[in-house]
Parts: sequence; structure tokens; C-alpha cells
Amino acid sequence: MVYTSVKVMLSNVHRDEAIRIVRSLLGPTSAASGCVSCGHYIDAQNENRLCYVEEWQTEEDLKRHIRSDDYRKLLALIDLATEPPDLKFHMVSDTLGMEYLIRVRNLM
Repeated sequence: MVYTSVKVMLSNVHRDEAIRIVRSLLGPTSAASGCVSCGHYIDAQNENRLCYVEEWQTEEDLKRHIRSDDYRKLLALIDLATEPPDLKFHMVSDTLGMEYLIRVRNLM
């Protein structure tokens, strides 16, 4: 599993344009082979900070997406940032569920 996130700080002038860009990414990205989910949110403490997140089944799926024409929209979003973007790629080797919570909380 691979999680990606892009956090950008935007000026008031470019905020609406950035949201339009992100919304235009959601349909094509979520329909792409290997995409588990994608979405965006506005920071609750700063309405000019936007975060776009994706979850991919494999690193190969993500690489294919990064090379796609649709990914250029994300690069356009980064170009609107007023500060260097916070771009992260999380390569997840293990995923745990309720059993982890039970074990840590010593519920069983």
C-alpha cells in the first residue's frame, strides 16, 4: 500500500483555482487502476492550506499515475503554492486493524 499527500499553502487569489484543480483530479484518479482512494481537505486552522491525499494498491500503480497526463494537474496545483509544498510518499509495509488496538490496550 502507498499513501501520498501534498499539502500546499495558497494565497487568497489562488485558493478557488486550487480547489477546482483538485476536484478535477478526483474522478479520473479514483477511476485509475490501483487507486484505493483519493480526496482533499482544507486545514481547519488555516483555510489557505489545502491537502490532497491518495492511496494506491502498489508502488507500480502510483508510478503509472505520476507519469500520467492527469498528474500534471497536481503539478499545476503545486505551482500555485506560496511556500514549498509538503509532498510525502508513504510506502506501507504492514497494515493492522482492531487486533492492534486490542493488543496495545491490553483488552484481551
